[in-house]
Amino acid sequence: MVDKEILFWLWLKDCLGIENKKVKSVFESFDSAMQIYLSDESELRLSGIFSEKELDKLKNKNLDKAKKVYNDCKNFGYDIFAYTDDSYPKMLKEIAAPPVVLYVSGKLPDENMLRTAVVGTRSATSQGRKKAFEFGYELARNNVVVVSGGADGIDIQAHKGALQAGGKTVCVIGCGINYNYPKSSANVRRQITRYGAIVSEYPPYYSPSKYTFPKRNRIISGMSHCTLVVEAGEKSGSLITAKYAGEQKRTVFAVSGSADGFGSQGAERLIREGAKPAADFRDIIRQYRPDETSEQMKSKVEMLLEHYFGESEQVTKKSRPKKAKNVKVHTFQYEILNSYYSEPKRISEPQKESESKKNTYKKPPENKNNQENLKKIAGEQLTGNAAAVYDTISDIPVHVDEIKAKTGLDVGELLMTLTELEMSGYISSLSGRRYVIGSHSKT
Repeated sequence: MVDKEILFWLWLKDCLGIENKKVKSVFESFDSAMQIYLSDESELRLSGIFSEKELDKLKNKNLDKAKKVYNDCKNFGYDIFAYTDDSYPKMLKEIAAPPVVLYVSGKLPDENMLRTAVVGTRSATSQGRKKAFEFGYELARNNVVVVSGGADGIDIQAHKGALQAGGKTVCVIGCGINYNYPKSSANVRRQITRYGAIVSEYPPYYSPSKYTFPKRNRIISGMSHCTLVVEAGEKSGSLITAKYAGEQKRTVFAVSGSADGFGSQGAERLIREGAKPAADFRDIIRQYRPDETSEQMKSKVEMLLEHYFGESEQVTKKSRPKKAKNVKVHTFQYEILNSYYSEPKRISEPQKESESKKNTYKKPPENKNNQENLKKIAGEQLTGNAAAVYDTISDIPVHVDEIKAKTGLDVGELLMTLTELEMSGYISSLSGRRYVIGSHSKT
């Protein structure tokens, strides 16, 4: 059964267009889209809100286009949230030109959660990509929703980091949800739909253009408490997001460049103009959770220790992690642990596997399927890291420590590469930080 009220909203969205700053004024004078639809021209003129061009469009009462969009969304399981719906993001209603309707695939995170937009250039440096992944990972681990635009470069790495942490992420796209753009991140978008939401103000089959992406940036910042620019050139679209954030009275953060060349002119300019520098995720957390207690901090530290050292590892308040060869702690998380413990004392390294267990792992022969998969990876021009990591994984579960030992990659690079391979469907993760080739359910 067709929801007639939604049809009127879809009709109205077509009449008003995208980024119309009259939306708020319209609903100060009219209660609903249906009321506007049923009003005659004289009533609409008397409101003094609409332009002649808009009045001309409002004369057309044909709902066929709206019905098609509604049916498409229903068939694909997408939600349609109108401006006056309770499920419509409350922060988005506060911006100058909120979308009349939003199309959503997945589930929008709880509105009580802190949300941070993480954006940047498509042509990111390797260091910028790594930084975006780290921010996405750590913010998500600290119960922050990561909002971004799904573009290649900084955006997609922020999404991947959040997914790797098992957190929530929202991807706001500049085209219809059914339009496969960019193709390179199709698998990541499918994962986002499972653990967060894909959001658009364009109907399902609407194609992208040079105009749609800048307009969607106001939604990225509008859904977020703050915006972080990781890496941006002088003409980067992420600067548009930062500009919108400033206009929306939301805090803007930027990652400052360093002596070895990391950073960019755009991000540095934002800092000169008043954006807050962010060295790591804690600079953002402090802004919104300044009263976090030591007990809460202790809980987070213990969670990290359990994740990296195992449940049997006993660590007291007087001991402090020391970066040793076999202690697998993220560089960007080591500082959290290091700052918490007051007296230096090397903790024991994780117990090595018994020889009997160690000998159960055998690298399978290079069969035809393995060779074809490796050729497929090379054909898609994945990084050398991806090929190296993939070559260590077989249909026998292999622990992340063994992968690291065989590849020589640092933890940050290894996590990024494993995430990329998993998102692309080449490997699957199992419990206990183990990986296998192909699609397997977690056991």
